[in-house]
Amino acid sequence: MSDPQGNAILQTFVAQAGGRQAHLLIVTIASAVPEQTTADYTAAFQALGASHITSLHLNQRAEAFHISLAAVQQATGIYLSGGNQLRFTSLVLGTPLAEALRAAHQRGAVFLGSSAGTAVLPPLMLAYGEDGAEPRQGMAALASGLGLVEGVIFDQHFSQRGRLGRLLAAVANNPHLLGVGVDENTAVLIEGQHLRVLGQHGVTVVDGRHSTSNAADLEHGDPIHTHNIHLHHLVAGDEFNWA
Repeated sequence: MSDPQGNAILQTFVAQAGGRQAHLLIVTIASAVPEQTTADYTAAFQALGASHITSLHLNQRAEAFHISLAAVQQATGIYLSGGNQLRFTSLVLGTPLAEALRAAHQRGAVFLGSSAGTAVLPPLMLAYGEDGAEPRQGMAALASGLGLVEGVIFDQHFSQRGRLGRLLAAVANNPHLLGVGVDENTAVLIEGQHLRVLGQHGVTVVDGRHSTSNAADLEHGDPIHTHNIHLHHLVAGDEFNWA
């Protein structure tokens, strides 16, 4: 989300985290401008009535082994900022901080990810790739994520940056995963295997569970053909169940 102020997505996040009683944690590990991100979202959350707000940032992976985890353990809502998802995963995965974030999710803390913060939520994330409408082998590079949201793979800034091709490529190579492309200023509220769309623009769902493709036989850069992929475009209020 480019502008946190007055956003219905943030209102939903704060409400689900406990409203005025919420304990919110702003995690800026992915961000290149953590101080500004913290200031912007602290102000936005305060405007929505939250008063218990802390932040967490890392500069080195070693810090994740020694940092106090109290803020994570006490949080009822955790916001993962945008930035570079590989920065987040390279500093966090395999550390006590990663385990604390997973434990927070297990006990019911609400997570909100923005851009890179969305990408890192599943076990497998779309790390980077090429924009464009035509799916080609190798245009979607995948890496390990946090593993909080099972069965999906996210892409972000989706319509604005023309990323249908790389999400189709990711799903063609991983047809067991549901591809979810989230536009800017838009979010999906996920509970189990059910999602609901919030925000200004749309969400594209790529369902390849019953599809076939030539992905297994291709070299890097070759065009991918797919059959029987189901494509859904959802807007605010729409829901989708993939159970």
